[in-house]
Amino acid sequence: MKRIYIGIVLGLIFITLGVVLSYKEGEIQVQRDIKENTELVMEDRVIGDIEGLLIDEEIYLPISFFREYLFQDIEIYKDNKRALIDLTNIEFELETDELTDYVKDNNVQINIPITVKNNKQYLPTKALSRLLKLKIDYNEESQIITIDKYHSDIIVGKIKVDKAKVKLDPSTTSFTISELVDNEEVRVFEEVEEWYKIRTALGYIGFMHKNDLETYEKSTDLDNRLNNIRYDMDKNEKINITWEYVYEKTPDISGEDRIEGLDVVSPTCLA
Repeated sequence: MKRIYIGIVLGLIFITLGVVLSYKEGEIQVQRDIKENTELVMEDRVIGDIEGLLIDEEIYLPISFFREYLFQDIEIYKDNKRALIDLTNIEFELETDELTDYVKDNNVQINIPITVKNNKQYLPTKALSRLLKLKIDYNEESQIITIDKYHSDIIVGKIKVDKAKVKLDPSTTSFTISELVDNEEVRVFEEVEEWYKIRTALGYIGFMHKNDLETYEKSTDLDNRLNNIRYDMDKNEKINITWEYVYEKTPDISGEDRIEGLDVVSPTCLA
């Protein structure tokens, strides 16, 4: 009888160990899959099959992505090297209200160079993020691009325990996809019973128990002004202008010294 009892106990121990090991293996595989398959996240959604580019510290996204998720009215010029963005129905600001109204009333289009890689057409996001009221970031550690639409206020969660688990689903038995420590912050999107749906600083989407977070509202600012008021000049004098070559790539000249005697530098896309 005693041997039978010992056999039963040992059997239960082996079964329990098997379940634990199987669970742990499944959890590790889920963590690996999430890291491999999370490349672009739009607010609280992982967008699959979208590959972004990082060129000279600027993020490029496929035109197909912009059309499907953000802005449909993108016209490809006949040379397939430029995209035309109609500003008519977009809210934006230039340096003066007068200039803003002029551009809106005259159906002006922005001409943006297209970058092609692996037969896919990409657009740089720096200018478009202002036009479309977006915040687009790239995390070097996780190599994830995050995109957020503008909201005047967002909810932020701050970890208030030594260690907090981020779960795949809103359940204590769900796989843990990462762990965060005290004072780390996450973006909170919604409540699911006793859980929050969150996005970590690295860009991963998951769920955290409400007991682990202290939430607060954070105001965000939006600067969608495309340019600033330029220095005053005598309009009775001549204006010296030159063209900056912009065709397949927009050069960044923000760090260059001003050229004495030159008043205006205009990109060739506006020629």
